[in-house]
Amino acid sequence: MRTLPETESVHFYKPTGRFKFIKAVSQPIGEKATSLTDFVKKIRKIDPSSLDFHYYRGDFERWLENPIGDLVLASRLSIRRQTKLKGEALRQFIIGQLKKRYKEINVDFP
Repeated sequence: MRTLPETESVHFYKPTGRFKFIKAVSQPIGEKATSLTDFVKKIRKIDPSSLDFHYYRGDFERWLENPIGDLVLASRLSIRRQTKLKGEALRQFIIGQLKKRYKEINVDFP
């Protein structure tokens, strides 16, 4: 639950124009997460297109693996990529996995 330096924070982007998740042209949206708690707060509010963009590129799982160091949560998020959840359904899936993990490690969910 530590706060990360700027260089290790996850910075959120949104796709611009027509895109296929991995090769999308993107622009920053001015949001970043500096900790897992901050990540939860940002996931709740960022634009669904930004969620889709990062999720299907594997950005969230890479960030959760390193520097966060939670391989369990990273793995759980990657499993659902097969089902092609998008938008609000994807947001609810991510939040659900975060809640489950917080409960497992006995930390109050923000």
